[in-house]
Amino acid sequence: AKVAKNAKIRENSKVDYYARVEGAAEVSGRAHISGYALVTGEAKIGGQSQIGGRSLVEGSARVFDRAKVFGCATIRENARIYDDASISGNASIEDGSHIFGKAVISQNAIICGKKAEIHGHAKIEG
Repeated sequence: AKVAKNAKIRENSKVDYYARVEGAAEVSGRAHISGYALVTGEAKIGGQSQIGGRSLVEGSARVFDRAKVFGCATIRENARIYDDASISGNASIEDGSHIFGKAVISQNAIICGKKAEIHGHAKIEG
């Protein structure tokens, strides 16, 4: 694991294996960053969320509560992933989109737009 000088790892959060936390990113709560995941920019990861695989969380993105981001998923540009939402595969969540509830976004799905909200028990594959 690699944590850059300006990045913050707080409380009971963990960064392990080959995961990296860079830039001014913050990981707090009981969040777990693992695999080859990269959290960078001003991203904030918190709660009991899990970031793994080869996923990328960057910019001002936020992942919290019990959300999971795995595979080669990308979360960027003010996107918010929370509650029990799950993002996997090559899915990309961008531009202020909110994914929450028990929503599942997978495969090659792309969700973008400041008014995009996916929630409840929605499942989107693409």
